[in-house]
Amino acid sequence: MGGGWVLKHNFKNQPSSAIIEAYKHEDALGSYDKIRNDYKDPATQYAFDVLNEKYITSRAIKLDSFRHLQDLRRQTEDPNFEYHYDLNETRRLMVFAKNCPEPGSGRPMPLADWQKSMLCKVVGWKDKHGNHRFTDVVLSVARANGKTYLSNILIMYYYLCMISKKINPDKAKNQDAAYVATITSQADKGWRYITGTFNHLAATKMFRRQIRNRGMRIISDKMDDNNQNTLKKMTQKSGVFDSFHFRLCVIDECGSSELSPQKINDNKQKINSGMQKIHGQLIQISTAYPDAESYLYREEQDMKRIMEDDSSRDLDDHLCIIYEQDSVDEVDQPHLWYKSNPLLYLSKSDYDEQIDTMIKARDAARVSGDIAQFENKNLNVWLAVKQNTFLQNDEVEDAVVDQPPIDIDGRTCYIGIDKGYANDDAAVSFNFPYRDKNGGKRNYVHPHAFIPLHYAQMSIVTKSKQDGIDYEAAEKLGFCEITKDPAGFVRDDDIYDYIVNFVNEHHLDVMYICVDDWHLELLKNRLSQEAGFNILPVRQGTRTLNDPTTYFREMMGRRQIDYLDDPIFKYMLRNAITVSDNNGIKIDKEKSHNKIDEVDATINCFTRIPYYFIDIDPDAHDDSSDPTAGWSKQRAQDYWSNFTF
Repeated sequence: MGGGWVLKHNFKNQPSSAIIEAYKHEDALGSYDKIRNDYKDPATQYAFDVLNEKYITSRAIKLDSFRHLQDLRRQTEDPNFEYHYDLNETRRLMVFAKNCPEPGSGRPMPLADWQKSMLCKVVGWKDKHGNHRFTDVVLSVARANGKTYLSNILIMYYYLCMISKKINPDKAKNQDAAYVATITSQADKGWRYITGTFNHLAATKMFRRQIRNRGMRIISDKMDDNNQNTLKKMTQKSGVFDSFHFRLCVIDECGSSELSPQKINDNKQKINSGMQKIHGQLIQISTAYPDAESYLYREEQDMKRIMEDDSSRDLDDHLCIIYEQDSVDEVDQPHLWYKSNPLLYLSKSDYDEQIDTMIKARDAARVSGDIAQFENKNLNVWLAVKQNTFLQNDEVEDAVVDQPPIDIDGRTCYIGIDKGYANDDAAVSFNFPYRDKNGGKRNYVHPHAFIPLHYAQMSIVTKSKQDGIDYEAAEKLGFCEITKDPAGFVRDDDIYDYIVNFVNEHHLDVMYICVDDWHLELLKNRLSQEAGFNILPVRQGTRTLNDPTTYFREMMGRRQIDYLDDPIFKYMLRNAITVSDNNGIKIDKEKSHNKIDEVDATINCFTRIPYYFIDIDPDAHDDSSDPTAGWSKQRAQDYWSNFTF
């Protein structure tokens, strides 16, 4: 970046305390003196309060607060920063919020500082043309923390104020807005709150005349006026978003697992496409859900990574506000539940009663075996809660590194291959076991996917929608290659060339190529006879895979495995479930469209990786108990064929 603004802070793999230390350092230098003097709005005051540790908040909220203060600096310090913070807009919204009734009571309710902050950021930040900066907003907070009231305030503020002739005369006609829920019953409930809020406002002196003059009315699932402005009730299930250009769209419980991630992601793309030219705002409000396949989970993780880099301008038009526990272990630390339940700060008199209720709910959930649901909904923690889940989300995320932890050139390496059928990805996994400076066992995984198109209408766009992965972006980052085969299949030649070229480029000492015992005969023979690699056939049953599957999972749980921020590998790790029989366990996928190929390829390598760390030859043969030791193969065969008890 130009203009003298340089990278000062990067919080990747740093604890929350590092963010606080960075803030205190900048504050001691006087970096925020002018901001503290000029900006008295709720969002800026809340950012200072968070970083001064007045409130107990999640790491994500600390990142968001630091970002807000740094962006206020950028307005004057960075000539390339194209946004500004409109204090007049925040004041107007706060006046409206004070007069906006809560639908349950019919009267305005006091807002907590965090709620005021969120509202101000959504409307206050503008681009150089006066459009809202944040075209994509995510608010995630535990249930019973006032999400519905916040969404009502935003919707009514937009419909009554933002498209009024007095405030925005150029944007007072033919404006579309939408309230979207996952299914009809959910949409009906939210719509009742919205219409209830509208009816209460229609009776107030502040809005009675405007509502009458505009001819505003509610007809079934739509609100409109004489200027062809509409507010529609819609559902994700319908998926009918192609023809709309929403100035504002609020999606309620957007992380829901009621529909497939592919369906929800497709809907979001349709909505965003219609918004682009008119600079609309998409507001997504949700709690966490059990299914980490959700696009919302991935979006939250992407935004956290962006906020960790103080210099990053990626996703600059996204706002992500996440009230969550930083660890599932905090389920036993009620004094930290403020992180996911910020509304606990609103009333000191009610705090003891609310905490006591939550503790009783937690204890009851433990007794009934539903503790995961409590963690999910009451503490806003994304969980892989299926009984047969292979890995937890934090295990998957904690293994991500910015760069390889070792120089792989010349290293000992184990290579795994998994190639499914025409609609499956093919995968190669390079594994580098090593000991760290303390002698600890570690393994660096370098996976690579090969993407077929035969069953995706030969379209990478269709394939990406089917799997919920942006394969084109992943290919640009070097994590995969999309097939060039005219028929859309993954070619053995491409896999062979990739392996040979990668090995030669890095001068790898390949111990084994571990591959399915029953498939890929031609590829195995080429790798063995042409390239000279040792091929280790791996039978894909539980008898063979139990030990490597267990070993890999244990190393992940001990944080002994690293890999780059590969969206395909992370997606596949989350898809993996365990299946078992009398011989042990192995991984599988719950749904046919899910992919686990890279994980399969990696686990194949773990049939041998454990022996890297110990002085044992797994291929050594003990002849002492073998009556055919020293015999020819044919003689031994004849012996066992005719053997009887």
